[in-house]
Amino acid sequence: MKIVFFENSSQKGGSLQSLNLICKHLASDHSITRVFANYDKGEIEEPKNQRNVYISKQKKLSHYLTAICLKVNSYLNFSMFVKLSEIFEHSQVEKFRKVLESESPDLIVFNNPPHIDRQAIKAAEMHSAKKICHLRLSIFDSIYKEPYFKSLLDRSVHKYIANSYSIADNWVENWGLPANKIAVVHNSIDMDQARGKNDAIENLVKDKTRTHICCVGRINDAKGQGFLINTFMEEKEKLSGFTLTIIGDGRDAERLKSLVKNSDFEGQIKLLGKLDKAKQFMHYFDIAVVPSKFEPFGNVVLEWMNFSVPVIATNSGGPAEIIANEKDGLLFEYGDKKSLVEALLRLKNDQELYKNISINALKKIESNFSESTFIDKLKAHYFT
Repeated sequence: MKIVFFENSSQKGGSLQSLNLICKHLASDHSITRVFANYDKGEIEEPKNQRNVYISKQKKLSHYLTAICLKVNSYLNFSMFVKLSEIFEHSQVEKFRKVLESESPDLIVFNNPPHIDRQAIKAAEMHSAKKICHLRLSIFDSIYKEPYFKSLLDRSVHKYIANSYSIADNWVENWGLPANKIAVVHNSIDMDQARGKNDAIENLVKDKTRTHICCVGRINDAKGQGFLINTFMEEKEKLSGFTLTIIGDGRDAERLKSLVKNSDFEGQIKLLGKLDKAKQFMHYFDIAVVPSKFEPFGNVVLEWMNFSVPVIATNSGGPAEIIANEKDGLLFEYGDKKSLVEALLRLKNDQELYKNISINALKKIESNFSESTFIDKLKAHYFT
């Protein structure tokens, strides 16, 4: 079977990891072409038996004009704005269409929410192949109120695959997608991840009298690193026996670095920025915190659990579906600093709880989130 995957996100996050994993398992039996629209040629690894196609980015002016037309039409519902948007995005849609004409796939998979893969979906509209769209969090609500776009999805996409039940519910309740076209398949991770060596991190965790906490992810308000830092600063007496290391980069990184630099916490809180292959260094830390306001799924939770590092995460979205509270992790309500502090102190002081969570976390990865389980579920939706 010939399969074309569209990956139009500009973030090298969970969706790209998921795509890599899917293609790795399908490439031996199927012809795989991966289409990237927001990366430069050669930027993404091209594994054996897979072919990468790079589509140049839509010009900024036409991108903004397309977005404006769709946004306005979400309120006014005038066909004129639909026609204008088609003019502005025509060139980009044609690029996707030519790829599909060249490849003649039997299956087309859009690896992001529809608003990101919208132009690829439009290009594939008249193609006879089965079309599947993966679903993750979307904050761009106005485009889904645009009647033409909703109609495009209804007639073009055969099935949606959400990576958590909370995301599936979100798409039904907020975006109006039909529940009978949505399936839930939780993500998986590469369980054979090697343990890397990093001298800088070794130096950060060398004080064995302290408990070393880490948070990994893009740095922005939604990911909760600011909340985590503020918790440390406000509860400095209770958390004096901890260190906090934040790995990642993003739009709030400089502000948070300045906040820490201008405080008395530089020795206790470290922002390392983006590290290549950061998950190879997770084994250095004692506790992981995932303080996001909302995670569509949260691959990072699985990655921590795979290293038997106990995870404390907010009780929402994917983490709440992954973690059984007090059995293989701890959950707290976002914004509840008291509960977060209590969870940290429990893991520090209760060694039996710490050990049980570490053991149970790895067992859960092996039983519920193995690659084979993930791929078998996807195959059932892809090929039937």
